[in-house]
Amino acid sequence: MEPQGAKKALRKEIIALLNNIPPGVRKEKSEKITSNLISTSQWNTADIILIFLSFGTEVNTDDMVLKALKEEKIVAIPRVDGKTMIFHRISNLDSVMPGKVFGIREPDPRLPVIYPGELHNTLIITPGLAFDKEKNRLGRGGGYYDAFIRDLRRMKENHNLFVGICFFEQLVATIPVCSYDMKVDMIVNDRGILR
Repeated sequence: MEPQGAKKALRKEIIALLNNIPPGVRKEKSEKITSNLISTSQWNTADIILIFLSFGTEVNTDDMVLKALKEEKIVAIPRVDGKTMIFHRISNLDSVMPGKVFGIREPDPRLPVIYPGELHNTLIITPGLAFDKEKNRLGRGGGYYDAFIRDLRRMKENHNLFVGICFFEQLVATIPVCSYDMKVDMIVNDRGILR
């Protein structure tokens, strides 16, 4: 099967799997992932946290956002503008609204923008439907994070780390990849960390 067809089939399989995780179990697993993430040296030394706001059956990221804000880190969340993601700095979760893409919550577009050139010592928490041990990720098919990762890695003196977060059940043997797919640097799940 060619990569696009294999990706589509894997997306369908993982979405069904996520839909079958009971909400209480999902909450417990999300709390463990948060605990695993904030215990890393990468979290503790990061000045800036770029993080998506979860929706549906994803790992809940709200506690991560609140923890980063409590630690007085700069926190920014993405807003989709055309085919581009723009990260806006937030100081709380009150300034978010339902977005245009997939219904994912987004920041108020009037909030300050964090530009890629301003990113240093940044932890970028990256969503994915599935990940493999080679740190490949399978997104929802929009290509937003692949483009963002590619562009940021091309910048000089890139001291930023892309961290995929997922439930252990989302780790698969192999992700079908295309030339434009980008890997993450680390994966944090409810059972541990893959560096």
